[in-house]
Amino acid sequence: MDLIAYLGTVAALCGLAVAGMQAIVRQLGHRIDDLHGRFDDVNARFDDVNARFDTVDRRFEQADHRFAAIEVRLTRLETQSDSIIAAMADLGQRVNLLERPGR
Repeated sequence: MDLIAYLGTVAALCGLAVAGMQAIVRQLGHRIDDLHGRFDDVNARFDDVNARFDTVDRRFEQADHRFAAIEVRLTRLETQSDSIIAAMADLGQRVNLLERPGR
């Protein structure tokens, strides 16, 4: 009889252990599902931030193109300014020669 009582006790303990493990696994499953939902929210937020950075990046590219166009225009203006200065210097020399024909 002691053997049957011993086996009954072992079986009961094993049953309790299995039931406890099932409860733990169920709780872990719920926690994992909750974390999965939170990670989905975090992932959505990162997607929003990435979209914002993409928008900012496009704006910087547009500004870069505008500054490049301004730089080209300023280079042309500088060239034209140099040409005007050279023409004025030439005109000044001609006027000087006309004012002093004998020298």
